[in-house]
Amino acid sequence: MTHRTRTRRNTYRVLAGAAAALATIALAWHTTDSDDEPAHAPDLHTRIDTLRVADEHYEGYDRDLFPHWDDLDGNGCDARDDVLAAESQPPGVPCHDLEGGTWHSLFDDTTLTDPSEVSIDHMIPLAEAWRSGAHAWDTDRRRAFANDITHPDTLIAVTPASNTAKSDQDPADWMPPAPGTACRYTRAWVTVKETWNLTVDTDERDALHAQADTCDDDNDNDAARHHRDTSMKDRLAKIETAHGREVKPGVTVRR
Repeated sequence: MTHRTRTRRNTYRVLAGAAAALATIALAWHTTDSDDEPAHAPDLHTRIDTLRVADEHYEGYDRDLFPHWDDLDGNGCDARDDVLAAESQPPGVPCHDLEGGTWHSLFDDTTLTDPSEVSIDHMIPLAEAWRSGAHAWDTDRRRAFANDITHPDTLIAVTPASNTAKSDQDPADWMPPAPGTACRYTRAWVTVKETWNLTVDTDERDALHAQADTCDDDNDNDAARHHRDTSMKDRLAKIETAHGREVKPGVTVRR
């Protein structure tokens, strides 16, 4: 990709922003009501074309401009532990005692059993978000993005090796190596960009379209949307079990 300087980030140590307080913040950055969504979801190519194309903004990025890994809901568990509890198998592992859980890394199809060895990936890396529009956000919105667990695609548990390999690269430069994951990764990438109204550059857009050519459109119809919605509800239910608190999902931005 032309003149791109990719920074190597340290392995993510934690996953983001927990429960009710976070949901309140996140909802402030999403618009309208989920009942307004079309009955039939657009196909992946259409969704990619809807993303606004713009040059990337590199100047001024600092990871600390995205406050993250906080105990926003005050439940005594930091954001890493909240999300590990949400993604653990079997479900029901409490956020304050994660021993006994297992975690599946989508990127390399690996199972992890030690919570201290699980890394957490921002599907859209913070540096990529900055380049794609977050440089113009205020601190509260960047905090909401960095800690958004109301959408299951935003933050996921992965191995440290795959997290480091991805770094802050977009799909033009990196895709997960595990067989059968590229389409799911592409859809998740597009979903988070849609949700937070982030832009794409031309190489990124072309790479997303190239990958979409290999994906089954049926996975973006009503059944797929129902699966995504169900996944989100399952994740929130796990978080609520771990917290003893209600969590409300954010609502996807529509232009």
